[in-house]
Amino acid sequence: SCSPTSQVQVVPKCPNWELQTFDEQGNPKTIGGDEFYITYTDKARYEYQNQNSSKYFHMLPFTAAAWVTDLMNGRYLLDF
Repeated sequence: SCSPTSQVQVVPKCPNWELQTFDEQGNPKTIGGDEFYITYTDKARYEYQNQNSSKYFHMLPFTAAAWVTDLMNGRYLLDF
């Protein structure tokens, strides 16, 4: 039986980012098998607009989607 992941931590590394999963108690998980869909949006993707004299921020589509590699030890590589 596998406990649900309750927390994740993303660490930007070069050339791939790394995602660490944690169990319900906050301990790093040591098995893989979780499913993730990860997107990245940078500041350049926000567009300032003025509509009907009211100002608001509009979020454009994400910058990139990650190719996720399960390392089978609770860690996942994210390739953008």
